Amino acid sequence: MQRKIIIILAFVALIIIAVVFVLNDRGSTIRRGHMDFTLEEPSQVDKIIIGNHRKSILIEKNGEDWRLNGQYQARKEIVTMFLQAMGRLEVLSPASRSISDTIIRRLEEKGIHLTLYRGNKTLKSLFVYYEKEFVPGTYMMDERQKKPYRIGLTGYKRDNIESLFSTAEISWKDNVLFFCEPGEIAAVEIRYPQQPERSFCIARDKNNTPSLYTADKALSPEHVNKDEILDYLSYFVPVHYTIPADTVSTIIWEQDPFAVLTITGQHNDIFSIKAFRIRLQDGRSYDMHRYIAINDSDSLPVIVKYADTDPIMKSYVDFLKK
Repeated sequence: MQRKIIIILAFVALIIIAVVFVLNDRGSTIRRGHMDFTLEEPSQVDKIIIGNHRKSILIEKNGEDWRLNGQYQARKEIVTMFLQAMGRLEVLSPASRSISDTIIRRLEEKGIHLTLYRGNKTLKSLFVYYEKEFVPGTYMMDERQKKPYRIGLTGYKRDNIESLFSTAEISWKDNVLFFCEPGEIAAVEIRYPQQPERSFCIARDKNNTPSLYTADKALSPEHVNKDEILDYLSYFVPVHYTIPADTVSTIIWEQDPFAVLTITGQHNDIFSIKAFRIRLQDGRSYDMHRYIAINDSDSLPVIVKYADTDPIMKSYVDFLKK
C-alpha cells in the first residue's frame, strides 16, 4: 500500500473515532481554557477551506450535498463527521512563553489553515500544526488572537490530530464514477476501438423513444428488444470506482482505450470516459478484474472493477430480439 492510502485511512479513522466519542459522550464537559476552538453549530457551516503553503481545497454545500473544489462530489458522510469532530476539540494547555513565538511562526509557516464560513461570514479561522520538537502535540491558533494552544479531541488519547485537517482531495472526494437517472439520458454511445463491430449508440427521438444504432445504421424497431434498452438506461445509477490509480505505483495500463463511453444529457451536457486495460507484471497478460478509467473532464485516472460496469459494457447484439 502506498503512502496516500495510509493517509486516507488515518484521516477516515480519526474522523470516525471522533464521532464515536460525540455519540457516546454528549454530556461531557469540554475544557475550553482561554480559547474556544469548538464549533457550536455544525449545521451553520456551508463552506470549508483547508490549505497549507502547498495547496488548498474548497468544500461547499450544494443543496443537501457538498461539492469539492467546484468539480467533484464530496463524501457527505465524511464532511458531516468532520464538522461533528470540530465540536469535540478541547484545549489542553496554552503554549508556554518560552516556545510561544516559535509555535506561532511554525503554525503560520508550516501549519494548516482552516476557515469555516456561513455565507460570507467567517465562523472560524484557525491554524493547526503538530509540533514534535518542544512539547509534542497538536497546536491550534485563532488567526485573530495569535495565541497558540495545545489541543486534543475529547476521549481521544493520542496527541497528533493534524491528519483530521487533510488537504488531499482523495480524502474528501466521493468515489462515484458517474450517476445518471434514466430520464436524464438523451443518448449513450459505446465505442470499442479494437472491436468496432460491437459498438452501438442508444438515442432518444423527439418523442423520447429510444432507438438503437450501430456504427453505420439505425436498426429496425422490429429487431430490437425495447425492454432491454429501458433496463440498460437504468444501470447508470450510480457507478463507483475503487481508488485513484496514482495511489498504486505498480499500475501500468495500455496507451489506447479498449472502450469509450459517452453520455449525452437532455440539456446537451456531455460526459465521457475512456477505459484502459491494466497490464500485469509479466507484461503479457491483463488484469481480469480491474481497469483504468479517465473522465474527459478530470485527468485523475481511477481503478474500476469490471463487475461494476459489466451491465454497461455491452455489445449491440445484446439488445436484439432473440
